[in-house]
Amino acid sequence: MATSKIDQIEDQFTCSICQEKYGKLKIPKGLKCLHSFCEDCISEWAEGSQVTCPTCRVVTKIPDGGLRTNFVIQNLQDALESTLLAEQVVHCDVCPGHGQQIQAVVKCLQCHDFLCERCQSAHKIAKPSRDHRLLTFKELASGNFKDEIRSAKVIYCPSHKSEKVEFFCTQDKVPICMKCTIIEHKNHDCIHLDTAANNLKSKLNDLVQQAESKLKNLIQISQSTESVKNKIIANTQSVNKDMRKNRDKLIKQLTEQVETYVFLLLCQKEDQLKMIMPCQSELEVQMAYLQSAKEFLENLMKTCSDAEMLLTAGQGEERMKTLLQEAVPDLPSVHLPEYTVTPVGDLDLPSLCGQVDCSKPAPILIHEGNIPLGDGQVLYQVEHTGDTILVGVWSNPKDKPETRKIVILDKEGRKQTEIIRPNMYGFTELPDGNIAVSYGPESCVQYCSKDGQLVKELPGVKGNQMTLNKDNQLVMCGVGSNGVSVYSLDGEKVKEIKDESESEVTIFKYITTTTSGDIIVSDPNDHCIRAYNSEGQLKFKYGSKGDGPGQFNIQGGLCTHPETKDIYICEFNNHRIHVVSREGDFKYFLLTKDDGIDWPRAVCFSPDGCLVLVECGGKVKIYKLTRI
Repeated sequence: MATSKIDQIEDQFTCSICQEKYGKLKIPKGLKCLHSFCEDCISEWAEGSQVTCPTCRVVTKIPDGGLRTNFVIQNLQDALESTLLAEQVVHCDVCPGHGQQIQAVVKCLQCHDFLCERCQSAHKIAKPSRDHRLLTFKELASGNFKDEIRSAKVIYCPSHKSEKVEFFCTQDKVPICMKCTIIEHKNHDCIHLDTAANNLKSKLNDLVQQAESKLKNLIQISQSTESVKNKIIANTQSVNKDMRKNRDKLIKQLTEQVETYVFLLLCQKEDQLKMIMPCQSELEVQMAYLQSAKEFLENLMKTCSDAEMLLTAGQGEERMKTLLQEAVPDLPSVHLPEYTVTPVGDLDLPSLCGQVDCSKPAPILIHEGNIPLGDGQVLYQVEHTGDTILVGVWSNPKDKPETRKIVILDKEGRKQTEIIRPNMYGFTELPDGNIAVSYGPESCVQYCSKDGQLVKELPGVKGNQMTLNKDNQLVMCGVGSNGVSVYSLDGEKVKEIKDESESEVTIFKYITTTTSGDIIVSDPNDHCIRAYNSEGQLKFKYGSKGDGPGQFNIQGGLCTHPETKDIYICEFNNHRIHVVSREGDFKYFLLTKDDGIDWPRAVCFSPDGCLVLVECGGKVKIYKLTRI
């Protein structure tokens, strides 16, 4: 019955050992890795009570009664062949026994035989088959009888060969017949087959959903890894080009030095690519296995009868759970080369040739989520507390300030719950796990639990954005205010630090602190950040209005790296993230619009060093940064 269309996907319906198609005499047997082989071939690979997969070397324990039939392959093969019946000549399965080759016109769903017109008539008269369902080739190819075809499939009890499987023993986890319920499985918890199948479908659907979620995450990581790989190549080519341009300006004696740098640069490129390619390959293997297992379970539920599904699902379910438990490959540390030239004396050849700097980290996007927003709403603040991520949703006072809220995500960015806080301005998590919420310069601060219950109110504490310093004190600044206030957790004011804006304050400021006690204010009104020590003395000012390095066109939230103490600042009008040294010097742009970020509003670091970025439009992105 082979056709050209079936041959196009013969690998799926062909035993990879003997290269013969599955059929009545070549029954596909499935292993726990979800690879299948014909019964004759795989039996030769068995060693005692187990068999090693010839393809992937995964060991499968052979259950009592032998390996399970892969009904998914059988049903997919039947379904495909049924759609092709109108395009081919199929001979009667009964007449060949009498030395004849007569064209078939129907198929019996119970016997699985193709019948000619004469055998069809006899089939309808014979007592054992008079109630069988016969479908014409046109009916089979139409696809309108899938449910009837599934329900017509009968699985017989292995213990009582003439009895249909109608029940499922929950203790032994096997489909059984009526006789089994009163003999071998007496006093066991036995339920109807359809009930057991529905219970299993619920579990399998949950596994499929988990697989879809993990596949989405793996695809994001794979795409980000591919992007980093391309950046490594592009940056290497760019640096190589810049170095050679500079070399051309030097006298002949510099050539040897330049070539040395080129050699080192190319070695660096190869080392970087060698580091990232195994990770990418492992991601592709995980995605392939997970996609295969997902399709297996989906096809199992779509094509198999209840009994077939219950007989087959165990290995698929076990394989899926194993794949879901596999850890996502650790991402390699990758450094992108950068090229700078420092004018020096004529005899300083290395400096004349330029310097290759590989300290810039390569951010890899490992998760991207989205928080649905209403009219006038934007994301504007984020904190990573270890187990959860707190994201602030802002709405303008002229719109719907009563819709401001804190959305609580798990550490991988999946939404857990939300806390509605009308007229909220800022928030920060407290040491006891509660959340401090500010309500602007004319109101108060409230402490609430993560389920939204009011715990405490500090009526004399007023401000806008807030954070905690190293002494667990509230540090706050407010709209229209030229000061930063520090309060104890009981609401007692500890100090006031003067922070003057040269421009009118119309946009609220952001604030963060360092482990040394410094306070850093992001002032979008003046297009700069200002850093103060714990005593309130100005340490430095960074930024001015503009679009170049060291310049802002309206910036937002900021944070400091837990190890390097570098300052990371969102600039949302130019769609980029500045990285500034602890002394206030521009280092580089970590992310730009070319990297896919759009209106970045706030950033923070997770305890394990991942960068969490929220965009005004609702995106929450988590980046793995290479070791700096």
